Amino acid sequence: MPEGSPSPSRESAYDLDALRAAYGPLSVYDRTYEQADANAFVEAKQRDALGGAAVVVRRERDGAVLYADVREDDADHDVAEWDVPGGGREPGETPEATAVREVHEEVGLAVDPVDALAAYRLTFDDGERAPTGVWVRFLATVADPGALDVQHEELARTAWRTERPADVDDLLALALDELDEH
Repeated sequence: MPEGSPSPSRESAYDLDALRAAYGPLSVYDRTYEQADANAFVEAKQRDALGGAAVVVRRERDGAVLYADVREDDADHDVAEWDVPGGGREPGETPEATAVREVHEEVGLAVDPVDALAAYRLTFDDGERAPTGVWVRFLATVADPGALDVQHEELARTAWRTERPADVDDLLALALDELDEH
């Protein structure tokens, strides 16, 4: 583990070595967020399940990626920041299981992750505690996805795009850069 990286703890959601063993080389990006109360944040995210997964779903026929505008209580949806379907881990869930479940719940697609594009080791620091979780972005392809069953309580909108939007989530941009290099 690189010097200065958060050390693994019970709050680390996924084993990065296991992901590398399953998918090969995996870029891991470290980021720290200052939280007013990291403990409350972690409790809200289920302490034993801090982490999550998302999927870059690519349509086979034209290479279009399914983007999602995630609905957040404080978000201004006139200025979207595109992401991909995904969400938080449930206790005991593998990263792949999280990814498959979240895509199905949010857009009604059955996917099978074929590659891990990037992982993010995110630390939430309130000055006293610094719990760390791992989020993973996978790649999956779909032949003919048909109509989506978008869960509008979670997503404001979705769009298939062959070109990357300018206004994508900064962590998603890292995964898309990894995809471009494949």
